[in-house]
Order: sequence, then C-alpha cells, then structure tokens
Amino acid sequence: MSKCKFDASGKQFDDVGGWCWFWIALNVLSTVGFLIQGVRSVKKAKKNEMNKIYLRTIINTIISILMIYFMYSMCKLCRGWTALGVIIVISCMIMGINFTILK
Repeated sequence: MSKCKFDASGKQFDDVGGWCWFWIALNVLSTVGFLIQGVRSVKKAKKNEMNKIYLRTIINTIISILMIYFMYSMCKLCRGWTALGVIIVISCMIMGINFTILK
C-alpha cells in the first residue's frame, strides 16, 4: 500500500504514481541497455579484457536492479524525490568507478 495516495473516500491506493513508474521504466530500459552493451563489448574484446567486461556488466546489472527496487520502495513511502537524489549521487560514484578502476 502506498502511504501517500488516497482516493476521495480516504482509502489508500496500491500504486506508486506516474512519475515513479516513469523513472522505474527508464531504469529498466537502461539496465537492458547495459546488458546489450556488455554482450557487444564481449564479442569485440580481446581475451585479456573479457574479465573486466564481465565484471563491469554484472556489477552494473546488480546495482541497477537494486536501484529499481530502492526507487519503488521509496515511492511507496512518498519519498520519490529523495530516492532520485540518492540514486543520482550513487550513479555518479559508480560512473567514476567504472571510468577509473574498470577502464
């Protein structure tokens, strides 16, 4: 049950709202994009680079799934904007790690 959406009679809706569903859908699409990019990179990579690509793809997929769950859970608590801020900060940190360590 959502803690912030009520109908006219005061009954709680079991929904997270349009904005949250939009953001969750974007995250699902980006996760699919990560997976497709990982598969394409593996096909073009040399043997010694494959482990880094597998590691990056697995880590990004797990983090994306956790972010989708986190966003959904926070939207149920009426904290969608807070979740968005946390996800943006974490995404920037992950991008930095991807570009420096897993280069």
